[in-house]
Amino acid sequence: MEVKKETNSMGLLIINSLVKDKLKGNLEIRSKKDKGTTIEFDFKN
Repeated sequence: MEVKKETNSMGLLIINSLVKDKLKGNLEIRSKKDKGTTIEFDFKN
């Protein structure tokens, strides 16, 4: 899921911005109906 294109959640937009701008990383959200949602943060240490 591309957070900026598919959400109305201000919280997710803020988290996405922090991960990209401050941590130089990526945020990926995968959701499957009746299975759940996986959120993955990927950034360099």
